Amino acid sequence: MNASILIRDLRADDIPHLAGFPPPEWQFDAGAFFERHLGRPYFHPLAAEADGTVVGIANSLFFGPSAWLGNIIVSPERRRRGIGAALTARLIEAGRRHGCRHQILIATELGRPVYGTQGFVRTGEYVFLKPARPVDQPDMARIRPAEPGDLGAIAALDAAATAEDRRPMLERLLDAGMVHHAGAPEHIDGFYLPAFGQGPVVADNDDAGCALLRLKHSGKDSTACIPAGNRRGIECLQDLGFVEDHRAPRMALGPDVAWDQTMIYARGAGYCG
Repeated sequence: MNASILIRDLRADDIPHLAGFPPPEWQFDAGAFFERHLGRPYFHPLAAEADGTVVGIANSLFFGPSAWLGNIIVSPERRRRGIGAALTARLIEAGRRHGCRHQILIATELGRPVYGTQGFVRTGEYVFLKPARPVDQPDMARIRPAEPGDLGAIAALDAAATAEDRRPMLERLLDAGMVHHAGAPEHIDGFYLPAFGQGPVVADNDDAGCALLRLKHSGKDSTACIPAGNRRGIECLQDLGFVEDHRAPRMALGPDVAWDQTMIYARGAGYCG
């Protein structure tokens, strides 16, 4: 890496300059994301600076024993100079300092070779599917808006699915959330959080998961992303007219967590699964 590149903590005054960093196909508002999480104990953002200009960004999210690495982006004119590798190495160091036993990421084709050289290995796969026809809204009899009092049940479902403690982040992302209940409104068996990345759907049974998938995609032309191990969830999407587009590997440095893919009907985001 060029010696003139400085890797440092990302600051609030960097945020207005992040708009052009993510590739358009990511459909990701980097500025809004960093603004929402900056300063939170679970969030560790970095910037690569050259001649006073930010030329790369990256972040980790700490969830109990896990560190998720994501949004490792280098401006096109600065790629292939070791900046992405340097940002990744710094995130790994931060995860170790934080006491995280598991370091996890979802790799793009561009990033996969970089992560391989850092010791990450493939531990799973996510399937991306595109809709071939409009999706109708589900029966809403067992679906209602999420309320602040639902946080405990939502966090418990999320922990059972991910084997991570994401409650400090989830409590900030209940906006416009929806929950599925098993007959009684307080017996929550699934949730959908549209304010969280692309909107995760987590449920402990197929009826709840498939109903919330239908809700998530009704009236929208949006790509779906689901762990390859959730065969029933993939079948639900295929029944709704989705067809597979591509796949992306989940990679870990050291052991992966004992996550339950069958409970995850929609990935939240590339930066934290």
